[in-house]
Amino acid sequence: MGQQQLLLVILVTIVVGIATVVAINTFQSAAEEANIDSIRQDILQAQSNANAFTLKPEIMGGGNGRYQGISLQAISLPEENENAVYELGDINNDSFEIVATSERGFVLTATITRDSIDWEREDP
Repeated sequence: MGQQQLLLVILVTIVVGIATVVAINTFQSAAEEANIDSIRQDILQAQSNANAFTLKPEIMGGGNGRYQGISLQAISLPEENENAVYELGDINNDSFEIVATSERGFVLTATITRDSIDWEREDP
């Protein structure tokens, strides 16, 4: 092979290597965003169930207008699934927290009230 051909082979190898690294980084970012979206969807479903919990009287296993006494089981949120490990944080009459810890290492905390969710993300 001539010198030009060797330089061309080296250049193509470098370009393909750079493209591969960029593709891997892009895929990892997309996978992390998909994981965050899945966790948020789990928590949104839990918020809907939590609002139903507050509407039920205590005698029927509800909160009678409050979040006191709420549990993961009451809002049909598993302690762990393919998206994250979930636990309840601070619970009071008007709000409660769901803390989701992802296998990727970040923690997503949702403070839930009757009509809103405040999100807070902590990266490792």
